[in-house]
Amino acid sequence: MTAHQPYETLRGHDGVEVRRYPEHVLAETTVEAGFEDAGNRAFRILFGYISGTNQAEQKVAMTAPVLQD
Repeated sequence: MTAHQPYETLRGHDGVEVRRYPEHVLAETTVEAGFEDAGNRAFRILFGYISGTNQAEQKVAMTAPVLQD
């Protein structure tokens, strides 16, 4: 199961929350392709990063949410 980033709710209004998250790593990549193919390509790149293919050569915990657009 993927862990969820802990947060503190600062305030809410009409179903919208303002949240404070602790310091964390954010990994992002951009690929040129159709939506489905781009998602697959980007996932492989990001999976490599969290598996240790990064500058520090260290694994990074994967947390939710994972976003794609």
